[in-house]
Amino acid sequence: MASLKDKVVVITGASSGVGRAAALAFARRGAHIVLAARRPDLLETLRDQITRSGGQCLAIPTDVTRPDQVDHLFHETEQQYGRIDILVNSVGRGLKSHLLDIDPGEWQAVLETNLTSVFLCTRAAAAAMARDHIRGHIITVASIASLFGAPGFSAYTAAKHGVRGFLKATKWELRQLGIKTSAIYPARIDTAFFDSYPHRPPGWQLLSPHDVARYLVALASRSGLQRLFWRTVLLLKRLHILPPASVPY
Repeated sequence: MASLKDKVVVITGASSGVGRAAALAFARRGAHIVLAARRPDLLETLRDQITRSGGQCLAIPTDVTRPDQVDHLFHETEQQYGRIDILVNSVGRGLKSHLLDIDPGEWQAVLETNLTSVFLCTRAAAAAMARDHIRGHIITVASIASLFGAPGFSAYTAAKHGVRGFLKATKWELRQLGIKTSAIYPARIDTAFFDSYPHRPPGWQLLSPHDVARYLVALASRSGLQRLFWRTVLLLKRLHILPPASVPY
């Protein structure tokens, strides 16, 4: 099992949802956290929460669909900490709309947020890791929509299928550089993702972001036993065999 203490972890989509939960989870393991998202007020609040608990944290407001801002994110991270060990791609944007109702602008925004951001951040992180000879780890929070399709989700499904294809191809390239890649494909999670939907799914259908964050930490720790444990917990909760709050953090 790899220790996460003093590892530099860049987390996109860190202002809410899985990204925020992941930041707190990695901070508890002693990692240095770099928060990236578009909402500076939420980033600052989270940064203060982490630093008050004794953690090391840097907040960099970033639109991860813009190459210049992504370059700035990773440049500032290296200036502050001198290295990048782990990237967690967790930014996402949903759209529930039938094909004939999708505006081209909405289509483009969904692809840029879910797919282009993964390309830009993965490329930037991998370049930094390779340059500094870091055997890093890039983890991407994808979606079950990367594996299946459903009516009303054509834009989101197209973006997430693109993410899966991108990760499958780059896995072999990055392995040659000593960089590990991982992806997870969760179903419904209790985040603001569903706020724009006409009918939000009932709570019993949703996993907690903190449950997913625990699994991300297990992946980053490279512990097969931890991965198996938390994967089992997530499955049992998904099947409602374990109640939502049954496993302490």
